[in-house]
Amino acid sequence: MEECPGQRDGSTIYYYDGHMYRRNRATESSTYYRCSVRGCFGRVIQKHNLGVIIQVSPHNHPADQDKHSLRRFLAAIQRRVSTETAPIFNIYQEEASRFPGIEKSMPFESLQLQMEKRRRLNESMNYPSEA
Repeated sequence: MEECPGQRDGSTIYYYDGHMYRRNRATESSTYYRCSVRGCFGRVIQKHNLGVIIQVSPHNHPADQDKHSLRRFLAAIQRRVSTETAPIFNIYQEEASRFPGIEKSMPFESLQLQMEKRRRLNESMNYPSEA
């Protein structure tokens, strides 16, 4: 099970066998996940003591590896724009080189405003206001 930041700050998406999951609940011995696709009943259970993942119910849709790569790409860009001072275009190019073909589905122009906004928000949170 691989963790990846979700679309909202603080949220987490979990990937397993090509499908995306959200954590449903957890006990001392197990964590329960449900498919993140609305209307799908796909479920898995992670047994901590055994170190195994059990699929409880099947999905009603195929796995989507492209969406997984896209999420990882966006998470990497958001993390770097928030923590680095490098130009956002350079960050985009460096991350795009790690994900072949991503430039076609997610060109810089479609992310530029989002990246600039994230940078501005981060800068305003890191600098105390002058009073």
